[in-house]
Amino acid sequence: MTEQLIAPPVNGPQTPGLKLNRPGIGKAKETESLSASSEKAQQLRKACVDMESLFIHQLLKEMRATIPKSGLFGKSHAQDIYTGMLDGRLAQEISQNRGLGLSAMLMRQLGAIESPPDESSR
Repeated sequence: MTEQLIAPPVNGPQTPGLKLNRPGIGKAKETESLSASSEKAQQLRKACVDMESLFIHQLLKEMRATIPKSGLFGKSHAQDIYTGMLDGRLAQEISQNRGLGLSAMLMRQLGAIESPPDESSR
């Protein structure tokens, strides 16, 4: 009579909800998940800061348009380019430092969409 050797299943018994504690296997996936999560958070933060920068740039541009032209310097295309670049750089500096709070508000709103509530909190 030939005996057949049956190997145990690789993943262990198929019990619902049972997680086997195997050192090293879950840590790689957990680290990969954390790094992907932190990368997404960094991308979201950059997008929110960039959005705030665009908003501030538009705000500065519109504010500058309300100032009456004095005629002291005249109006030239070069001056328009310079003031546009200045407004853009000011907007970047303002948003990357403390900002107006728009990027923080966007982070809260979009972060809530990004990570849905846990099932246990319902």
